[in-house]
Amino acid sequence: MMAGLVLSGMLIGALAAGIGLIMGTSIWIALLIYAAIGAAGMLACALIIAYRSPKNSCSDVSAPLARTDT
Repeated sequence: MMAGLVLSGMLIGALAAGIGLIMGTSIWIALLIYAAIGAAGMLACALIIAYRSPKNSCSDVSAPLARTDT
């Protein structure tokens, strides 16, 4: 999962830097765009994954837990 987040951030950043270069920005600004948009994209993907996954995987929360120390 972590590799997917890193790869998605790299792809988003590279796409943004490529668009910036096509629009005529300098290489330094394109590198800044790559780093900033890539980091923001990776963080956004991680937050989306974190907030869409269920907080509790147990279907019946009200059931008492079994004791195992007897």
